[in-house]
Amino acid sequence: MLLQFFGLIDFFISVFFLINIFNFVTGFSDYGLICNNPKLLEHYSRKYVINKDKLMNEKLSILDKNFQLPDCKFKEFVPDLKSGDNKIIDKGTDDYFKEKKCVLFGLPGAFLPTCTNHHLPGYEKLYDEFKKLGIDEIYCISVNDVFVLNNWKESGNIKKVKLISDGTCSFTKSIGMNAHWTKEKGLGERSWRYSAYIENNMVINTFIERPFKDESVDDPFEVSDAETMLSYLREKLKIKV
Repeated sequence: MLLQFFGLIDFFISVFFLINIFNFVTGFSDYGLICNNPKLLEHYSRKYVINKDKLMNEKLSILDKNFQLPDCKFKEFVPDLKSGDNKIIDKGTDDYFKEKKCVLFGLPGAFLPTCTNHHLPGYEKLYDEFKKLGIDEIYCISVNDVFVLNNWKESGNIKKVKLISDGTCSFTKSIGMNAHWTKEKGLGERSWRYSAYIENNMVINTFIERPFKDESVDDPFEVSDAETMLSYLREKLKIKV
């Protein structure tokens, strides 16, 4: 009888433990919803000056200040000018961001209207202004294969901004910036629109379009643009241009 009593106690302790793990994951992970946690809902509504109702059902990204970029593998398209052949080489997170000051911006996909007409060319146009501030590289990352990105780069005459292919969405998922556009746009899983300032693999600040959610009818483009990032860096680095 006594053994059964203690066994029952162990059972309830285990259930309590599992419930707390579940609440932690759904409340704080990149797959959780802000509305599941009142404190987070209040925090994000103040941080982004957005009505709480608009934040309901919004995804919570883990991409924020002091976030260490994950170690991921990428494929890069490299034209060989001597032989005329094109090569695909392997690269990792460190190859792009280690011991560098970088701007990274993510977008839903190559050849999409806002990405092609505004987001990518905006950073290309202001590239030299970023360099004056000591920025080593500007990267555009998209969930597309290397061939599509290379064709997009050539068609847009992009010479300065470097494009990173996250073909399997592994990097985008690991930083919590993946979004589904299957029902509305037929795109499947892609990157949400955002920008980030990164120093030596560490995220210093982010600008994430809101509201961040799956199957969004809209494609917001208000804070991840080149002008916003440039203004932020000029203030942070106290350099007047």
